[in-house]
Amino acid sequence: MRQRIIVLVMTVLLGVSALYAEENPRIQLKDGSIYIDGEKFFIKGIGYSPYRPGQWPGASVPPRTLEADFKRIRDAGFNTLRVWGTMPEDQLEMAEKYDLMVIQAVPLKSDVDFGYSGFIRLAESSVRQMCRIGKKHSNIIMYLMMNEPHADRLMSSGVDKTLDLYRRLASIAREEDPNRPVSMANAYWSLWLDQSMWDIVSFNTYAYAPSISGDIGYANFVKGTRSLHAQGRPFVVTEFGYSVSPDGDGGYAYGGNSQEEQADGIISCFRGLLEGGAAGGCVFEWNDEWWKAKKPERHDTHPEEWFGIVGIESKQDILGTPRKAYYALKEEFKLIVTEPREGQRIPDKALIEVNAVSQVRGVRYRIGRGKWHDLTNKGDWWRAELDASKLQAGLHTFTVMGTEDKSEITRSVNIIKCKDGHDLLPPVNIEVTVDKPRYKNGDIASITARVTNREGEPLKDYDVRLGIFNAINSHTRQWEGKTDERGYFTKRTPVAGKLDSWYYVYWAGADVEDYGYKRKDGVMGYVGADFAGGLPVKELVSVFTEDIKIDGIIDKAWLSTEIIELNIDTNFGEGTIESDSDLSAKVRVVWDKENLYLLADIKDDVPAVNRYSGNNVWNGDCVELFISVDPARIPETGYSAADFQILIGANTEMWIPGQVKGGVRNDVPKASRAIANKGKDGYILEARINIANFYDKPFIKFKKGDILGFDIAIGDADEAGTREGKIVWNGTEAGYKDSAVWGRLKLE
Repeated sequence: MRQRIIVLVMTVLLGVSALYAEENPRIQLKDGSIYIDGEKFFIKGIGYSPYRPGQWPGASVPPRTLEADFKRIRDAGFNTLRVWGTMPEDQLEMAEKYDLMVIQAVPLKSDVDFGYSGFIRLAESSVRQMCRIGKKHSNIIMYLMMNEPHADRLMSSGVDKTLDLYRRLASIAREEDPNRPVSMANAYWSLWLDQSMWDIVSFNTYAYAPSISGDIGYANFVKGTRSLHAQGRPFVVTEFGYSVSPDGDGGYAYGGNSQEEQADGIISCFRGLLEGGAAGGCVFEWNDEWWKAKKPERHDTHPEEWFGIVGIESKQDILGTPRKAYYALKEEFKLIVTEPREGQRIPDKALIEVNAVSQVRGVRYRIGRGKWHDLTNKGDWWRAELDASKLQAGLHTFTVMGTEDKSEITRSVNIIKCKDGHDLLPPVNIEVTVDKPRYKNGDIASITARVTNREGEPLKDYDVRLGIFNAINSHTRQWEGKTDERGYFTKRTPVAGKLDSWYYVYWAGADVEDYGYKRKDGVMGYVGADFAGGLPVKELVSVFTEDIKIDGIIDKAWLSTEIIELNIDTNFGEGTIESDSDLSAKVRVVWDKENLYLLADIKDDVPAVNRYSGNNVWNGDCVELFISVDPARIPETGYSAADFQILIGANTEMWIPGQVKGGVRNDVPKASRAIANKGKDGYILEARINIANFYDKPFIKFKKGDILGFDIAIGDADEAGTREGKIVWNGTEAGYKDSAVWGRLKLE
């Protein structure tokens, strides 16, 4: 009888506990912040993927390795683990032991058809499984539904269908565990994607990609992304970091950074996300991952394998060796000023909010060299109200100081005391707009920055940076210039793509000075584009000739035919092309009964760089010629047997790749020749391509009135020796695999 009473009492207590948990969830969201057990929580996160040399993700990791990692992570001041696959229960329990919260994730592929029924069923099942594990553990902050979905997959799957899937997954997570927020880790290429279904808005924001943060500043990159989507919800940076790989450019680029650059870059980004108003951030990542280049037994030189703040550079060093970034973050986390923010304009009163580790005591603040004032402590937070009513308007240094053992830790930010409400407005206002609410293939988009003062008056001759990024092919255009008398700076770029729809991200940035305080400022936006029947099909008229000599000289025989002008402002481009002098071209094509002749007069500030042969000729300075001898057979996707790509390198190497069978494939074109004439500011490439490459029957000849499928692309390599960008006449970057994007060549 007593045992049944105990069971009944326990059942009632568990029911009351569950009811209390539902009414008073441990994780709460309020005013753009995350609260745990009623206290504000700032995420000091580390991306954690524990797999060691020789292991693929999902492999078993010894508990002693996990425990050593978690102890080190906690000792460094991190309070959160961010994972990419569902963390199993034993690891969650060990994380609880070390008082580490977890951003739990479902391991869904990001490069699949998101509308495929099989994937949808897998996603739904995986989310249920994740949440059923997670709701047993109190140390999960939120659930991530996916990481960095690929832009082309989002759009080829159908944006509406994809969003329906995300809403469904969010609904399942809330059904299974109603007390935990849900989110998804996005990237800059999906900046345009609807985020309304998430409780917390999360983005992976790397300072080096895609040059947005270089133009507007990393803090504005974070702030701009947050302002576009968060709408009062918490905004979390779920990845930021730098690789110290042997390969890469260094200087705070994607790879090749020194340990000093990694440490400095991570601290700069951390302070930037504070300034941008994030509710926390997660450094990418804890340890080097040897599997990223698909050979887990070997530590390859690829940047993806070297992001760890703990380096694992040999199989014998399983736990790894902390890099300088580890120690820099450990010091940074001791004392964090979340309010006021760097560069903040304040009225007479402002909130002071400081996060500190438990070892730090007696936190105080002062303005300039003024008197020190104590902050009030509650948990990890120290707070007070700043009375700035007696401060003179202008720039001031706000400093906090705490004591750890016998040493003092200080942090300082710049603040601007405003003299009145009007002065609270920024002295310079930057706007960015495009000329249409949505574009279609073949349009020329105009992007306009406008700069005004706080009275709304235009600022003339103001230095402005403007940029646009195509989310489906990583093509970025950037410009610098001065505003006109109305405060405007406008640039144009062609709209071209092959998917049903896609998006452009655009931005404007400028340097701003305020009471002597200098900083970067800027804004971002995005706009959609539609296939809308495809690209307009351009037609080039080519004249007959019998007097062409392949010598790299523009002689009289070339002057009677039409010229194609290729430049980045009016033609599709990808990669990095800075100006017409970096890459542009005037191209002519003539014919006789057995040959097509090409002459490309190419502007290139680092001309005729190509060390490649065979199928790799495209990777240096190169002309890609696309020919279909039967354009009626051009498929919607792919190549027919009548479609050819001819690579002609600036080193005169030629090659026909083998996308399909028919004619000459995977070989040097027969009865053909190329000559390059290099100059100071570019080169002339002249070539003859024989009709025998396109037919197996020798009696077939070109004739007047023939219409051929035709396109041409010019690639640019520069000092690095590998392709950095290219310009296409009619099509897109897809010309090498889809002949449907080509124009036409008419033989006259």
